[in-house]
Amino acid sequence: MTSLYKEIKCRPTPCEQFVEELAGVTHRSIHTAQKWVTGAQKPDRAARYAISQHLGIPEDDLFPETNSKNHEK
Repeated sequence: MTSLYKEIKCRPTPCEQFVEELAGVTHRSIHTAQKWVTGAQKPDRAARYAISQHLGIPEDDLFPETNSKNHEK
């Protein structure tokens, strides 16, 4: 029973898995991806594109603050 508990306890949470996934598809560090999801930093254009392609969500929907249409207003 103890070994089962330790195995379960060491599994990453869904949030941690998501951050690791973002880091992997963008070839950035987990620390950097963590900053993106917490809003401390914004991903660069290449990372935004990679995330958008991976998740299948338009870049403008994921990152509306970087949408060039918003900057023209």
